[in-house]
Amino acid sequence: MELADIYNARREKTGKVVDRKTYSLQEGEFLLCVGCWVFNSRHEIFLTRRALSKDFMPGKWENPAGHVIAGETGREAMARELFEETGIKAAPEDFFLFAESANNDYSFGEEYVLFRDFKTEAVTLQEGETCDCKWVSEDEFERMVREGEVASSVAEHLAPHKEVWLKLLHRE
Repeated sequence: MELADIYNARREKTGKVVDRKTYSLQEGEFLLCVGCWVFNSRHEIFLTRRALSKDFMPGKWENPAGHVIAGETGREAMARELFEETGIKAAPEDFFLFAESANNDYSFGEEYVLFRDFKTEAVTLQEGETCDCKWVSEDEFERMVREGEVASSVAEHLAPHKEVWLKLLHRE
């Protein structure tokens, strides 16, 4: 069971907590999702590859992301998700919120940046979730998006915030 808070259209918690896996959202009910872009001091982007066994976009590259569970803040959820998917530890206050969005008819999104240097050998991939990871340059990332190697949902969520994302990547 994965409990989640329900939000209204104004991004306010309603007080309702449900099992995210089994509950069908009603009109006007939303979940909160988070995503994190990890940038290193060489202005590279950290990506993970979705496990080949995943139902949605298997084998595609993405940034660490997930759902906020009941009682968590977005930053707390991002720290948990990053650790679960990669074994990389970061405190909630290490994440910089740079964008909020309405992802679709059932969720809101919060996009974070984490500035962190680490070697991919230090990453512990989460079985069933991730199967590979790498650091890529901006040019490599753009090529991967063009060639369909990056999950389309990642590119779609990033598009409205790309200018800010690039400034953060280059520390401008």
